[in-house]
Amino acid sequence: MNRITKILVVVFSLSLGNSFIFAEGVPTKPFEVDEHTLFLCHFDKEDFTADYAKGEKEPLKVENVYLDEGKFGNCLCIEKGKEDKDKAMRITYSLKDNINLKQGTIEFWIAPHTDLNILPLPTYFQVYNIGMYNPETKSYGFGYCRFNQWGSLQVVLSDTMLGGKGTASRGRRVDFNLPVKKWRAYEWHYIKITWGEKGCAMYVDGELAKGEWSYRGKENAKGSGEFFLPYPLGIDNSKVKLHSFIIGPDKNQYGFGYSIDELRISDIIRE
Repeated sequence: MNRITKILVVVFSLSLGNSFIFAEGVPTKPFEVDEHTLFLCHFDKEDFTADYAKGEKEPLKVENVYLDEGKFGNCLCIEKGKEDKDKAMRITYSLKDNINLKQGTIEFWIAPHTDLNILPLPTYFQVYNIGMYNPETKSYGFGYCRFNQWGSLQVVLSDTMLGGKGTASRGRRVDFNLPVKKWRAYEWHYIKITWGEKGCAMYVDGELAKGEWSYRGKENAKGSGEFFLPYPLGIDNSKVKLHSFIIGPDKNQYGFGYSIDELRISDIIRE
């Protein structure tokens, strides 16, 4: 979609009363590298090389994604409809030294390319996936973020596994389901996800997000409300084999287009 078309879409959305004011704490410029930054990509470069990485900067694989005008400079764009179901559209980066599973923060800007209230959302449509293998439990994954069929942006964090029922021996898992049906085309939203010994949280546009949540561990719990849960969650990097950080949907997933900008991973919980 060209710039003029985007402007018309955004103006139409604003005319329907969907404008909003960002809360304090929302970045007003591109992220900068500091002593706690492990990975940072502005998505301004044609080869999608990260702007900073404690580990490897270069992507392991780039599959059918493109650059376009973003929140700040350029951004990563994925446009995957039903006709592209069998086509991979994603970028894969190495996780080695680029994430701290004990505690940390992932933050980024995201914008759908269509109003999310006018179409059925896909069953699952991935934004990112953090891959690992834990030899102690013979299980995979630390977390993922994806759109789902219930009109939510689902964020999952798990210190030893993805999926299945959490137990004291297998580990802990948190699910956040953020309602996104009110999101409009090319309207940017700032997402921040944190984890560590003091708990885990999800923020959207500078405020603690609200919605349905669940926790599985020694004690199971679920409810609705603010997405700060005082349950410890995290695992030492030395106990797992890190695989890859994938941005974009799996090959068999399809839904709509979206853009990602300013993705940063840190080794602290950023307030």
